[in-house]
Amino acid sequence: MRSVPLSLTLAAGLVFLVVAAGFTAVDSRAAHDPSPVGLPGFAGVQNLDVEALVDHRQGVMRAVSGHMAASAAILLDGAPFEDRISLHGTALAGLLTDIPDLFPEGSAHDESDARPEIWEDFGTFTDRGQDTMERAAAFGEATQGGNQAEMTQAFIALGDSCGACHDSFRF
Repeated sequence: MRSVPLSLTLAAGLVFLVVAAGFTAVDSRAAHDPSPVGLPGFAGVQNLDVEALVDHRQGVMRAVSGHMAASAAILLDGAPFEDRISLHGTALAGLLTDIPDLFPEGSAHDESDARPEIWEDFGTFTDRGQDTMERAAAFGEATQGGNQAEMTQAFIALGDSCGACHDSFRF
């Protein structure tokens, strides 16, 4: 058994908390809220109902959570799937390409864990989303290089960025 430095153990704990928080799911049998939402970030998509948008948003976040958990298992816990880490890095970079578009004005919903602070301080939310997108891209790039230390550092930075957003903007 190999020894894991304290910083990696703490980072793994943070990643675990972020990942665990991402497993909240919407009950698809919940009452349908037909409130229309205009989506300026999505060309040609208008009047999408809020429930559908929240279902999509939560699906994306669950996928992010799954790839984060798999990456943590490989990089921090030593799961023997190093040959698949680039799949997770690429997926995370793709899934996190434009976080603010997943949260247009008017998309609050009772079945969502998104706090109203997202729309009250959309500038800060957008800045944190941009940071997460950049860190996800850096992690994706690091997984292509195969350097364990670089991948781990980039992964921890991505987890920190996810956590910072969840701390302020997620119930």
